[in-house]
Amino acid sequence: MHVTVENEPVAVVTCHCDFCQRRTGSVFQVSAVFPDARAVTITGETKIYNGLEVKGVGTSNGDEVSYHFCPMCGSTVFWTFEGRPVLAIAVGNFADPDFPAPTAELHTPYRHHWLEPVAGAEQFKGFRPG
Repeated sequence: MHVTVENEPVAVVTCHCDFCQRRTGSVFQVSAVFPDARAVTITGETKIYNGLEVKGVGTSNGDEVSYHFCPMCGSTVFWTFEGRPVLAIAVGNFADPDFPAPTAELHTPYRHHWLEPVAGAEQFKGFRPG
């Protein structure tokens, strides 16, 4: 599988919610948000996970999210939102240490106590407004 993007992301977002922690198997997830899925080219097959609940924890902002993952390794590559043209790509897929830092952190009450807030990133106790 290969993902190619034409432009820079409009946002880089870290989410600390317990759903993202369980879905990724990490203490947070980082996504690069692109405003138009047509600006992203994906080659190769993906599988889709539409279950919005993991062990009783789910997303609660009303979005119908489709998580696309690699059928070879199982990593989540990108996700789409029903009714919205945006596409989010897991930043780890870029494997680029110079990738831009997060501009926002979501669900900060779930951030592990030993993690510092990202310098300069907007902090939100829940989902970003709008």
